Amino acid sequence: MTVTTRVNSAGMCFCILSPLFCLVCVTWLTLWFNLRFVLCGADNKLHLMNKFIFSLLILSVSLLSANTKLKAQVTAPKIVVVNGGRFEFSPPFADFVTVGVYDRATRTYQLIDTINDQSVQDVITFGKGSIYVAYVLSQTTLTAYNLNTGQMIAQRTGLLGGSKLGFVDQENFSSLIVTRGFGTPAGDPYVLILNQNNLNTVASITGISDECGHVVTRGTKAYVSVPGNFMSTSGNIAVIDLLTNRLEQEIQLGTKGKGIERIFYKEDAIVSVNNGGYQSPRGTLSVLFLDQQTPRMDTTFDFPIANAAGIVGNNLYARLTHTDGIGSFDLARGQIQDSLLIKRSFAIARVDSSNQSIILTDANYSTPGKARIYNLQGLAVDSFNVGVSPEAVAVAYFNASTTLLSGTSELDSKLVAFPNPANETLYVKYGQLIDGSDSLGYKLYNNLGQVVLVVEPNSATSQVSVQHLPSGTYYLRLDQAAGALQVVIQH
Repeated sequence: MTVTTRVNSAGMCFCILSPLFCLVCVTWLTLWFNLRFVLCGADNKLHLMNKFIFSLLILSVSLLSANTKLKAQVTAPKIVVVNGGRFEFSPPFADFVTVGVYDRATRTYQLIDTINDQSVQDVITFGKGSIYVAYVLSQTTLTAYNLNTGQMIAQRTGLLGGSKLGFVDQENFSSLIVTRGFGTPAGDPYVLILNQNNLNTVASITGISDECGHVVTRGTKAYVSVPGNFMSTSGNIAVIDLLTNRLEQEIQLGTKGKGIERIFYKEDAIVSVNNGGYQSPRGTLSVLFLDQQTPRMDTTFDFPIANAAGIVGNNLYARLTHTDGIGSFDLARGQIQDSLLIKRSFAIARVDSSNQSIILTDANYSTPGKARIYNLQGLAVDSFNVGVSPEAVAVAYFNASTTLLSGTSELDSKLVAFPNPANETLYVKYGQLIDGSDSLGYKLYNNLGQVVLVVEPNSATSQVSVQHLPSGTYYLRLDQAAGALQVVIQH
């Protein structure tokens, strides 16, 4: 298992220098002690020895405290895997999209929901403070989940032609961008901006020439790949002004952009991976540097490339040969670093840049698959079983020092549970139930997002038996409300 430590610049500097600092301090103390020990009289030797030991003790405690502080900032990643289910030609359908979460800290995989759809397009996650959300785009449905509880918090059906997802502002919890491709009704826009909470349409981006794919944002601009349909002989990148929600321009990549799939932002440039189209033996990597006014194509590299996993540092990880697997391409040098770092066929590959790893899923579209985690040297470090056709993967980070609540609201602030920790009985009280005017129920969730207890109160205070539940941390949620209350059960 690999975890990431996130520290500020001062903390990082201390991490790097602490071994040297410790060595210098111990060396100085040792020299000082030897010199004083030789010069002082016999009566003072014992006193001097005590001072030396005390100084070393203080130094050790200081280093230990700093190390403990750093460890408190370790993030525990969770991997969201969306499975498309078995391929079925016609109704009645018997298998559907499933959503699962793998906890790398506990090495457990848990299904949290089933979506009544036949294929999956994309999944993205957002985590900041106490907000951890996953958005899943399936064949005709967009669903939002609270990753703290595993509960669905919003869903929009009838969204035809959905392709990929993105955020208007990746650093903040802001609107969603939904691109659309095959299956988009004639005359409908290929890009939608949606409210991140209720998934309603905020804006429609008109004027884009053809079916769209992957999207990245930078500042007030969104860059969307425009591969067109499978018969297209060229590819474009649409530039959207997010201040006005209008199409600014389409950058023509020409035949080099045929089959454009994933695009990335890297140091004031857009890197696009173009697979060459259906059954093409070669692909192209395009780099477009963004100057002050007009993006332009800078250079391309012709070699087999497709199924890009992502960028870590200066290396792009993607399929770089005719052989199934993942290789690495050095963007700084413009050359292949390792053409076959991981030799394995896969359904989808994604990098976990913070944990310096690559996640691959394999599937035969009829039986449950497996997700595999490799380090950047190509060595397998972990694996776990998933569902049928795992074709979308995203990583979410949970700060270990942050209480995993889904947020609070005026409604939740009136929710009280006591005693906390609870042993055998938990009393739940909600302010609006005092006069009997509200009959909202409660659900208690475990750390895997499973509902372990359902309460339908009939008075201001409900008495709930929890003696059958294992000791641990749970989350009490009020129906039809945002937020959750952390409850500890301790036997």
